[in-house]
Amino acid sequence: TSHLLPPPSSSSILPGTTLTLVDHNRIRSSLSHLSPMVTEILDHHEDERSHEENATGEKRIIAFEDGRATVASTCTLVSEKLFDILDNDDHGNGNAPSMMDGSLGLVLLGVILLDSVNMIPAAGKGTQRDDDAMTQLLQRTNWTSDKKSSTTTLLDTPTLEKIFPNNNGVPDRTSLFEVL
Repeated sequence: TSHLLPPPSSSSILPGTTLTLVDHNRIRSSLSHLSPMVTEILDHHEDERSHEENATGEKRIIAFEDGRATVASTCTLVSEKLFDILDNDDHGNGNAPSMMDGSLGLVLLGVILLDSVNMIPAAGKGTQRDDDAMTQLLQRTNWTSDKKSSTTTLLDTPTLEKIFPNNNGVPDRTSLFEVL
């Protein structure tokens, strides 16, 4: 992180710069000089009560209650937030809800599956919120945006055909989870 963020003595931080903490709710001590810039938190760990002066209300989402996380993955929280934005941002044309880009949907699904140990009940990680987020991602991701891309993709044609067996732009959930 030393090459990404300015050192404590730096004056190169632009006025109005804000930070969102994701998967942590306290900035590490080596970056404490950036603490005043933390204005939002998305996390699923016990609340350490840091940054309460700037990250409050809807800008402080900590999915942890009664001594346990209420989601297996912070990507569930990111998905919920993105869907809220999509649902409320119709670009002035009355066309909400919008679809999520295929690459982003795939990454979020993959991390939720990883963090929830593939939603295997015996693992005791996955929650209903994780399952709901995955269902929303499957339904509201524009899967064809990845298939039409001219850029290099991680998925080859046989893998894409396995995930999209009906070629209708809707992935087969079981095949997608196997690939991920």
